[in-house]
Amino acid sequence: MNLEIDVKVRAGAFELNLAKKIENSVVGVFGESGAGKTLLLHSIAGLVKPYSGRIALEGRTLFDSEKREFVRPSDRRIGVVFQENRLFPHMTVRGNLEYGKHARPDGRNSLSLAEVAEFFELGELLSRKPAGLSGGESQRASMARTILSGPELILFDEPLASLDHRRRRKMLPFFRRMRDRFKIPMIYVSHDLREILHLTDELLVLERGRELDSGSFIDVVRRGRCAEVFYELGLLNVLGLRVTGGGSEQGFATLASCGAEEGAPSIELRAPFAGAKAGDEVFVEISPFDIALSTERIDHISVQNQLEAQVEDISDAPEYCAVILSAGIRLIACVTRAAVRDLRLEKGSRVWCLVKATAIKYLD
Repeated sequence: MNLEIDVKVRAGAFELNLAKKIENSVVGVFGESGAGKTLLLHSIAGLVKPYSGRIALEGRTLFDSEKREFVRPSDRRIGVVFQENRLFPHMTVRGNLEYGKHARPDGRNSLSLAEVAEFFELGELLSRKPAGLSGGESQRASMARTILSGPELILFDEPLASLDHRRRRKMLPFFRRMRDRFKIPMIYVSHDLREILHLTDELLVLERGRELDSGSFIDVVRRGRCAEVFYELGLLNVLGLRVTGGGSEQGFATLASCGAEEGAPSIELRAPFAGAKAGDEVFVEISPFDIALSTERIDHISVQNQLEAQVEDISDAPEYCAVILSAGIRLIACVTRAAVRDLRLEKGSRVWCLVKATAIKYLD
């Protein structure tokens, strides 16, 4: 993706002022409510007109205040998935999908309605109207219609915000599978870091209409500029692992990873058994506040997971220190300044990460 943004946008007394070049194919925009996330998406989609600046997608100008150019939203080849249901209420699900397919520029892709409906598990819902759908079903239908329109870019404006916790967790795997299957560039806006890290660790963090920081998740944490935002909204470790053993009789599942880094050792974690069988890929979250650190392995303790790791960096935040660790996988542990001092932690220190099995939560 090649998206160039250099705009100033006003909404009442609020102003978004952002100059950014986005090249990663999947980017998460993160920040507290009122940071300017939705205003940014609406500017890219053409739903809001900046008072100054320029926007270009793949070298094609969408907005230029100096040249007085403004491409209408319908001509931008950008799909938008909102948090609320935007399906046409008078049409069935099939009718909505057919509308998306007919809105597609000729030759944009060769996807069939049947193929997309099957992917989003809409087969039994095609004859229903939106009023008869649950929130998760409505979002799946909205995403299917967007895919069928053949966009160059999809913007997600907090698409899961209206769903309850259980339905939100069930929807997350659809976004990852959609990303991998259709390979359409995405910008995903949320104030829930869990959702963003499930799709990508490439972040753009906004605060009061300005860029606070951007880059990979680990690098953003390392620099520490976003420490207060992360603390308020929930810093997380999100890991993709594979089930290798365990079961209902044992009362736990064994999860393994070969590590994200080349040559990194395989790690193994014990987690609660949740029905996944050996060979299944699962995604889990671990709060950095649920990871304890020790300078040596501890015997005769109920904690099921002890991983040897090396300290890569320590980021000092107002309420805690974020310790970035390499343990075959990247982890972040949040501890007090007193703990850092008492354990004499510094870059390069060898430590043990202690993680209770019950602290490992499944995303899907």
